[in-house]
Amino acid sequence: MKLTFTKIILALFSVLSVGILSAQDVNQMTTTNSNGDVRQYSFGVATFGDGTLLIDAEAVRAEDGTDPVNDACEALVNDVSGRIAVVDRGLCPFADKARMAQAAGSVAVVICNSQIDPNDGVTDISDQIITPTADSADDVTLLVVALSFNDCQNLLLDIESGTTTIAFSFEAVPCNLPDYGPEIIWGANGEGAFNGGLNGWSVDKGTGLSLDDGGWFYDPEARLDRGNFSAPGTTVGSPTECNGAMVFDSDFYDTAGVALGTGICQSNADGVFCEGLLISPEIDLASLAPSGGIAIQWSQGTRNFDSEYFLLLSRDGGTTFSDTIALNTDLVTNAAPTIDTRTAILCDYGTEERFRFAFLYRGSFYHWGIDDVVITEVPATADLRANTFFAIYPNHVTPQSQVDEAAFMIDVENLGIAVSENTVVDIEVVNTGTGD
Repeated sequence: MKLTFTKIILALFSVLSVGILSAQDVNQMTTTNSNGDVRQYSFGVATFGDGTLLIDAEAVRAEDGTDPVNDACEALVNDVSGRIAVVDRGLCPFADKARMAQAAGSVAVVICNSQIDPNDGVTDISDQIITPTADSADDVTLLVVALSFNDCQNLLLDIESGTTTIAFSFEAVPCNLPDYGPEIIWGANGEGAFNGGLNGWSVDKGTGLSLDDGGWFYDPEARLDRGNFSAPGTTVGSPTECNGAMVFDSDFYDTAGVALGTGICQSNADGVFCEGLLISPEIDLASLAPSGGIAIQWSQGTRNFDSEYFLLLSRDGGTTFSDTIALNTDLVTNAAPTIDTRTAILCDYGTEERFRFAFLYRGSFYHWGIDDVVITEVPATADLRANTFFAIYPNHVTPQSQVDEAAFMIDVENLGIAVSENTVVDIEVVNTGTGD
């Protein structure tokens, strides 16, 4: 397989150190209002400020006196000294909001996300937490966190009803595998969870390219937000992303987080891709003795512009990949990120002793992250689908006594793994003029 890359020597990945993580931080914000009601919220910690402060103080709605008055884009005019300032996300930088609150004596800042995505004006992200980021904010020393729009509405109701206090806590909890059932014949022990690294998997980034030149890499934080066009805080979103995941950040490879075409592996909508293979270990499927059919299942986080996604299958340990399955063909260009679990059914592979599979990504913005890969048994059933249908009449105008046969052609696909015998296609011909 030929993998084409644009090679630019640029030391961008020195910050992407590989480590082993077995736990994640659970950020919990506990509020208590004047009626004694207690609520708990999850929140995101900013990439600047002091993210370890265990603050416990009164919350107050910040006001700057300039419409919109609660975004803290100007100097605050109300008393937030020794208190936690609650501000709205708006048009000014996150760090500027924190600076305004810090200058007014606040001990922490809670930034409420907007209900509508400011990038497209349409997407409802009411439950999404946008992690505050800043290029340079060393002067910010207070705790800065983010809350979703919906959670902020409850918090603001409490603040309006009377004195409300907020306490922040950070607790490390184990990162456990999903509770897999007996249908999982490979991967139930974390073989495809990428806990701390590749663990028997491999990557192919093209002849002559080093590991710093793009392609798939293990990220202990499962981040997909280093480029110019991905929202801060975007991650793979898999059940075990707390142990890391495999990511392919096409956006970052092209833009370097700076500008189009300045990165180490350029891609665009003109057929130039940054490509890479994520290759499984060799698996003896025959020894696993599946009773029915088998399928590959994985968790993913992706956003598509003009990329191509494939699953490659090998019967000889990866020497050759003889079958190709197109993936994610339903993804809409420039739509919101997709975080879900996908399945690809395999035909006639259950007895292979040297089975290997690979995810091929031809990245042209934005990103693809993969985690929690398993092989599962599926029922040996047929699942028929009628695809493209053609009916072309050879002669549009002809005497009735000299009519020709009209050929009908239809593509019938079997999405299952069992042979479908005696398949029948029923066709209805309608006179569009009369409806008969």
